Amino acid sequence: MPVLSVPRVLRDKLSDEGVEALVELLNQAEEKVRDVIVKFSEEKYERRLVEVASALRVSLEDKIAGVKSDLEGKIASVKSDLEEKIAGVKSDLEGKIASVKSDLEEKIASVKSDLEGKIANLEVKIANVKSDLEVKIANARADIIRWMFIFWVGQIGALLGILLAFFKK
Repeated sequence: MPVLSVPRVLRDKLSDEGVEALVELLNQAEEKVRDVIVKFSEEKYERRLVEVASALRVSLEDKIAGVKSDLEGKIASVKSDLEEKIAGVKSDLEGKIASVKSDLEEKIASVKSDLEGKIANLEVKIANVKSDLEVKIANARADIIRWMFIFWVGQIGALLGILLAFFKK
């Protein structure tokens, strides 16, 4: 609280109690004025703060909307570029797949014809070997029958010889 000096003339007219009452009255008036000024300043500051905050909010919303639309445009552009690239890669791969498929079909046909030729050659060789084996088996049977006949004739002759020798005695 500020200290007030009351002039002597006023002191003489009001007395000491009157001066103290006057000082107290002035101090109360000063406090009320100060309270009113502080309240007014606070209200003015709050209004200004609300105005600035609203302006800032509007500005930020505008900037966010602008950034959002820019990003959406860029995303759409990137998406269309990627779709075009994917379509190009897809067509390239389809062409390569068709080329590889035709090459493989040609190679398979070539291998198939080679195998069919080799199988035919093997069938001919097998038929030749089979006919050679049949001839050898037939010759072996003839030889076996001939040797069996010779063996049986020899056995019968030996048996007759033993029987004749046995009966002659």
